Amino acid sequence: MLYIGILIVVATIVLLVRQFETRLVLLGSGLLMCLLSGNILKGFDAFSARMGAGNLIEPICSAMGFAFILKLTGCDKHLINFLIKGLRPLRAIIIPATVVVVFLVAIALQSAAGISAAVGAILIPLLISMGVSRPFAGGAVLAGTFGVMLNPSYMHFSFVANLMKDGTTATQLVMHHVPYTLAALATISVTMWGLAKLMKEDRGCLDEASSEAKQEEFRIKPLYAMVPLVPLVILLLCAYPSIREAFPWTTKIRISHAMLIGAMVAMLISRVSPAKASSEFFNGMGKAYADIMGIIIGAAVFVAGMQTIGLVSAFNDLLMGVQSLAKIAISFGPFLMAVVTGSGEAAAMAFNEAVTPHAADMGLTIATMGTMAPLGGTLGRAMSPIAGACIICAGYAGVNPFEIAKRNALPTALGLIVAILVAFA
Repeated sequence: MLYIGILIVVATIVLLVRQFETRLVLLGSGLLMCLLSGNILKGFDAFSARMGAGNLIEPICSAMGFAFILKLTGCDKHLINFLIKGLRPLRAIIIPATVVVVFLVAIALQSAAGISAAVGAILIPLLISMGVSRPFAGGAVLAGTFGVMLNPSYMHFSFVANLMKDGTTATQLVMHHVPYTLAALATISVTMWGLAKLMKEDRGCLDEASSEAKQEEFRIKPLYAMVPLVPLVILLLCAYPSIREAFPWTTKIRISHAMLIGAMVAMLISRVSPAKASSEFFNGMGKAYADIMGIIIGAAVFVAGMQTIGLVSAFNDLLMGVQSLAKIAISFGPFLMAVVTGSGEAAAMAFNEAVTPHAADMGLTIATMGTMAPLGGTLGRAMSPIAGACIICAGYAGVNPFEIAKRNALPTALGLIVAILVAFA
């Protein structure tokens, strides 16, 4: 059954690379594995569960609704043109600058999908307008989403701190891995920049829809240009403890709330018809569910199929037996699992639950193993074509998720290798 499962996974990858209908391929492969394992209902359950996954539906659909409002009012064009004029001197380093900016935003906003939805709506069109190819524009945003590794409230740190049982706090764990996380950031930024230059996709990739010649003639309205930033500013401010203490109600602000506020601000400033704005907002939400959530639902069924046929558990068992390569396995295990499953958190948590408690038996510390696992998972997610964040970025960029995954593969893999070298130097 494992061999059959591997063949199905390989066939799935081949079909996706050849750009067959993504939702059909993932859904069909997942259900086939469930059927062969004798538990077809597992696939159906995954389908139903992900259909109502509020933690994904809420940020994705609301962000796309807001994006439709921005397009209707033209606010997105005003911001893009404003930023292009200000960032034109930084054109040469716009790709690494984007990775770093998203990384910093991700420290406060933990959801990779939420970050991609909120930040991608601004930065991806900006990069495309500055001549960066669409795949690299989406990839630069996706690559920076592992900034959550510097947030002490990230769920893995509390879990690992409990495993240590010596009073170590989550904040201390963050400080423990800051050097190799920043090493990964520097490596990814520089490698992506160099790769884009080598492929000649760092400039000159303008199409008719994003012609700079047209944008230079555009008359910028400052208030319109500020509207796309409203949700992002709200979410960032509400992430700071001092703000939450001063205004307790800010702890309840969610991504969908910020997007709805942004939509109302856009409507008021542009004085567009409320009926038309409402229609566009919900059209955007429906478009997001069909195009983005549809792929995420298919991916959930695919992962369920791998679980029922035994691929996920077999992979975990394999890692437990590779003690001689433990330093590589603790990072590349979750990395590879995240690439295949699209979930950095799930991959790292599965590894930390099964392997990290045995760190001493491998000659390693729980602190290092426990933090390298989520780093590998978050970086693997940044190159997974079925990850929700990748699908969102691909949607904004207007490309197949695999195009983004191919651009991110080398930078994220090298970033992890450098992090391993720094961690175990």
